[in-house]
Amino acid sequence: LVGVKFGTGGAQAKTWASNAYLPGVVCEHFRTSRIVALSTGNVYGMTAVAGSGSSESDPLAPGGEYAMSALGRERVFEHFSRTLGIPLALIRLNYATELRYGVLVDLATKVYGGEPVSLEMGYFNTIWQADANELILRSLEHTKAPPAIFNVTGPKQLGVRELAQRLGELLGKEVQFTGSESAAAFLSDSRHATERFGSPGTSLD
Repeated sequence: LVGVKFGTGGAQAKTWASNAYLPGVVCEHFRTSRIVALSTGNVYGMTAVAGSGSSESDPLAPGGEYAMSALGRERVFEHFSRTLGIPLALIRLNYATELRYGVLVDLATKVYGGEPVSLEMGYFNTIWQADANELILRSLEHTKAPPAIFNVTGPKQLGVRELAQRLGELLGKEVQFTGSESAAAFLSDSRHATERFGSPGTSLD
């Protein structure tokens, strides 16, 4: 868990130091260990909603300083994996959720509070945090040099509009929307991880 994600606005230098410098220090210190390093699906950039999401072999096109520094983190881990022979796995996690945080919590909070729900990022993937944790720990058995890469997220593409409406029904609230869905979103294809580890155990419901 080397890096920083939240509160990066106005702290770009710290973000790069944490995400792209510190991994090298970790690799040099733990050069005899297996390493599973957390990354993000944001390194792909947005992909067409009509497709199946970004796969591990797709070109990377990070947008913004956080995503670029996350790719820097990956490249530093990859460098030390190749040069020092460190068995490593990179986990491109997209939107873990549980009862305190995550996209589902954000949507439910807005619906319950009567706030408009933006549709500008109209689609996403999510995975229950405990399922993500299980897969991340199990990936220690699948590290290699150069690194193995796994997209970790839920198997389905989810629509913000449909989920917000369902939450409105459950909460007894009328849902308000702003904007409209675009043709692209941050979406990941998790089939490679599913083939290796099986489907996540927790359903969307």
